[in-house]
Amino acid sequence: MSLLVSLLATVVVFIAGWAVIKRYPTVIVLFAAGLIMIGLAILFGADSILPKNAKNTGLIWFDAIDIIRLAAIKQVAGIGMIIMVAGGFAKYMETIGASGALVHACISPLKALHSPYIVLGLCYLVGAAMVPVVPSHGGMAMLLLTTMYPILLNLGVSKAGAAAAIFCSGTIGMGPGTGTALYAAKIADIEPIVYFVHYQLPVAIPMILVIAILNIFVQRYFDRRNDDVYEESIFASDKVLKVGPPTYA
Repeated sequence: MSLLVSLLATVVVFIAGWAVIKRYPTVIVLFAAGLIMIGLAILFGADSILPKNAKNTGLIWFDAIDIIRLAAIKQVAGIGMIIMVAGGFAKYMETIGASGALVHACISPLKALHSPYIVLGLCYLVGAAMVPVVPSHGGMAMLLLTTMYPILLNLGVSKAGAAAAIFCSGTIGMGPGTGTALYAAKIADIEPIVYFVHYQLPVAIPMILVIAILNIFVQRYFDRRNDDVYEESIFASDKVLKVGPPTYA
């Protein structure tokens, strides 16, 4: 039976991935996939589907509804607040002109590389290096969207390519502060910092370098195939950045 459950779960994951690639609404696709997974768990005899220490409703099908409520509360109180604060900060920086000033300060030296996609790869490396000290991927992504995203757009990378590189930065959950690393260190009965230095870094560093190189070629390939390169790139026009006060980065 466990094999059948695994097979059905795999089918759901592949269908969800296909729907996302076909640009169906991502939120609805993932929400529906989650509900189907919960339904499969109940049908195949799961005794409890609620988080630890959560009080059940007395009927497991009602628990399936209650888990949505619990997840929503957790997301709004946790990552939701981080995203809203970071988003507000990003909008504030844009309004006062700080984002434009940062772009203006960085564009000249970055133009010397003669390729926006090399800069994209470097941006990925910056994001990956931030993971150990900013374990919240949502918060880190918002910080990169405030700083790296407008730079990449003005260099000519498409919006999709810039966003892909930024969100790829959090794909390797490493560092002594990440939940997965803490759990793995606990299972292995070693200190988190020892696990990070001796076991994660030797594997993570080559992976990060390979992913950075792949981002350069993959994002350039898809940008050229879809003709989605940012039209107002400084490489494509004589665009002059409008930078308002304050005139600092």
